[in-house]
Amino acid sequence: MEEPIYIGLIDFDRDQNKEHGSEKLEMFYNHTFTADYQKVMHRLTTSVELIDVDNPSRVFKVGKALWDTGSMTSCISEKLAKKMGLRHEDVGVGITPAGQIDVFYYRLNVRISDDIIIPNVKVGAFPLEKHDVDFLIGMDIISKGDLYVENRTGKTVITFKFK
Repeated sequence: MEEPIYIGLIDFDRDQNKEHGSEKLEMFYNHTFTADYQKVMHRLTTSVELIDVDNPSRVFKVGKALWDTGSMTSCISEKLAKKMGLRHEDVGVGITPAGQIDVFYYRLNVRISDDIIIPNVKVGAFPLEKHDVDFLIGMDIISKGDLYVENRTGKTVITFKFK
């Protein structure tokens, strides 16, 4: 799988502080994240950082986060949730193409780039290992901005404009 080339971030308008535990996290608006792949991609993965809401000093880098417009919510792999030592806040039923499964839910701050942090995201833990990713960026995050996918001159470019 080819790694994307990150092109850049623009616009530094900052707005609205959100309280999360003892630390304030800024939710950044009007920022753009772009990843440029050197060939046409059928599966879009980028890196993200996951920040434990209960302990914001604990930051985990995920090398492969899948942009998944078919997932209503963002998801973490069960393996990574255990590795991070996360404490679940809820238990529920998750819907997968293979059927329903019991899942634990956690709260994470998701850093897509230096200037795009989505605070306090409720994520379900799913068995993602067979999909070769540790995190799915679902519509709960994607719908907070605009996601563009372009395929030109044999390359794929994704752009996420966070409002």
